[in-house]
Amino acid sequence: MNAQTQRNRRFLTAAMLTLILGTASGAAWADAPRLSLHDAIASALEHHPRLTQARQRMLEAQAQTDQATSVLFPQVRGVLNGTSGSARSNTSFTSGAIIENPNSNQVTVGAIVDQLIYDFGRTSHRIRARTLTAESREHDLRADRGFTILKTEEAYYAALNQSQLVTIAEQTVRERSLILRLINLLSQRGKRSKIDASLAAVEVKNAQFLELQARADLKVALERLQNAMGLEGRGDYTLEDPGRFNETLSTLDHLQEEARSQRPELEAVQMLLESSQAATISAQRQTLPTLNVLGSTGQSAFSDRNGKWWYGAFGVVSIPLFTGGRIESEIREAQAIQLNTQARLRELIQEVELQVASAYHTHEALIQKVDVAQEQVATARMALDLARERLRLGLGSIVELTQAEVAVTQAETTLTVSRNGVLTALAALAYATGSGVHRYTEKD
Repeated sequence: MNAQTQRNRRFLTAAMLTLILGTASGAAWADAPRLSLHDAIASALEHHPRLTQARQRMLEAQAQTDQATSVLFPQVRGVLNGTSGSARSNTSFTSGAIIENPNSNQVTVGAIVDQLIYDFGRTSHRIRARTLTAESREHDLRADRGFTILKTEEAYYAALNQSQLVTIAEQTVRERSLILRLINLLSQRGKRSKIDASLAAVEVKNAQFLELQARADLKVALERLQNAMGLEGRGDYTLEDPGRFNETLSTLDHLQEEARSQRPELEAVQMLLESSQAATISAQRQTLPTLNVLGSTGQSAFSDRNGKWWYGAFGVVSIPLFTGGRIESEIREAQAIQLNTQARLRELIQEVELQVASAYHTHEALIQKVDVAQEQVATARMALDLARERLRLGLGSIVELTQAEVAVTQAETTLTVSRNGVLTALAALAYATGSGVHRYTEKD
């Protein structure tokens, strides 16, 4: 081996060492605040307007329950009544019949107490209906918390995935830039043609374009994460890997049974079904009598003589005789709501089971895809090392090296997307089974 050949070998070896070391160096993270998955979810549970709306709906239902319950207590109201001429106020503080009384002016001040005694369970069933509706709103709040957690996790994993793709794109640009410098040096020494240098320059531009696109996609992903957290303004974070990749799952049948027992949406609709049943009974019992006791007291002042205190007490039995079809229509409405809620519950059970099955099978497929992608990365790296060695020995071409580097980039991208897809599938499965919301308390 002559001296010129040895010098060329040493030059190629040094150039390839520079290329390898440049590839191994990692990308510098932007100086942005670090954000964990737990912190992102805590922010969403505190700030997202979806949960504010759910809390207000719950308070609204609780207030309606209190309104229905108030009928069980005495209803007291003050009255000021004035008459003129021969009319007089009676014990109900209404103007009595005009009889032969001296014309005079009368002012009556007093109070009426009205107490419901018995109405065949109409009021109690209405109260039960309102109470169950309020309880269903509590489950709706839990369901909205679970949905908020899911959307935050999906946004977090999407941003994390895009951040990792930016790192891969940066590494690709560095490696292809080093290849271009190597080819330019070889071209200056007459070891490579200008066509090889042009091809290497094109690959650098392609890598730079992919990096720009990856950075733009990362900005969009971080904005979506910011929105999922219930925050305004721009989102700029350094995300932490949650490290929840390898989780052992139960069987599909067990997960579906778990979802049927603890999914808050199912519990909410079940409460609404019981509420509609109570509302139907309450509507049907409007046809039965109601018994009330009333008492009144007051003082009447006449224009022609001194006023005096008086009181009255009486009972009232009220029986609806004709309401223009109002009661019958309310009964039909309550029955229709009940049947609609039954159908809604059956449909939701099927939808929940489908969500569990979809998330479960997606997770299983992605786990297998991760295994294949890991093998692809290992194979692609071996091919890249071989292409580098062949170029060092003068046996390979720039096209061969570039193709090997592209294969590594594609394999690493597939592995990154698959791994983050597994995390997203786990989040979807936790939401589908109703277990995701239990990982975070109301305080969190």
